[in-house]
Amino acid sequence: MLTRFENDSHIHTRALQIYLVLVSLAWNRQTITYGAISREQMDRYGDGGIINRPLGCIMGWCYENGLEPLTVLVVNEETGVPGGGLITVPNGDWPGAQQRVYSFNWFSVMPPSLDELREAGQRAEAGTLREPD
Repeated sequence: MLTRFENDSHIHTRALQIYLVLVSLAWNRQTITYGAISREQMDRYGDGGIINRPLGCIMGWCYENGLEPLTVLVVNEETGVPGGGLITVPNGDWPGAQQRVYSFNWFSVMPPSLDELREAGQRAEAGTLREPD
């Protein structure tokens, strides 16, 4: 049975939706604003600020798996840089992190499961992310 993201607004489900968008953006060496990803890619899933928790799930999953922070591709429309919630980029090296994300073959790894995203998001919110393997 076909399931649409618009019919499931759980945070981890929306995180998987954003993950798929970000992998495509990485392949094309592009960024996207918080508002644009919410309005255009997620069927108007609130305003840009509502996606902070799904982004936290992705950030946590990437960090715990030793991957570059895929969420560095989501930027503020005015400043062109990610928001303060992206805590896994040392010294705020946004350009360097973006280049590393672009260079990684995201299609070489299986996407995270909904459970992995949910659990990583919970740890990210609690400030208890696991060190990468």
